Amino acid sequence: MGDSSKKEKKEKKEKKEKKEKTPDKKRERDDADDNSSKKKKARTEEEVDPLEGLSYADMQLRCCEIAKPLAQPDLQRDVFTLVTHASRIKHVRRGVKEVVKCLRKGNAKDGVIVLAGDISPVDVLSHVPALAEEKNVPYTYVASKARLGRAAGTKRPTSCILVLKERAGSAAPKQDADGVKEASAAFPKAFEKTSAAVKKELNAFLSSL
Repeated sequence: MGDSSKKEKKEKKEKKEKKEKTPDKKRERDDADDNSSKKKKARTEEEVDPLEGLSYADMQLRCCEIAKPLAQPDLQRDVFTLVTHASRIKHVRRGVKEVVKCLRKGNAKDGVIVLAGDISPVDVLSHVPALAEEKNVPYTYVASKARLGRAAGTKRPTSCILVLKERAGSAAPKQDADGVKEASAAFPKAFEKTSAAVKKELNAFLSSL
């Protein structure tokens, strides 16, 4: 009788412990699912093109008042492609400080400057176009600093990039690195096509002033 009672108590205790553990396991699964959802959401946000589906007028609305000339949609796509190729083979200078330094030292010859039109405050790069004109270096604006940063291979928004025709002051990338071989082959043609289009749009804009 005593043994039977002890056995029943033991079984009840085990059931109770099992019941108490179950919510913890469920909670762990819920937490894991929640973390997985957050990661998927973060990846999705990174993959979304902020300019997808926007008309040229919509692109103009998201930019500051000094963002002129703002590249036409087709040219913006070509610019982003060029920046991607250039970044992979180290033909770029990133950031206002680096770009201005290259301009003042005369190291931006035959380059193309890409500026983000949705930058704030505008004073961050308002001096760059005038300096570029002084040095005879073509420039254009694109409608998204986030998209420009992504084209340059970084998750951080980028306000200003100088694409150099010839690499200067940096070691050549390893040809077996991801995308480098393809970028090396595609860059020369992409540069000639895009830089010519940027110059054409810029000259038309300056002539209209």
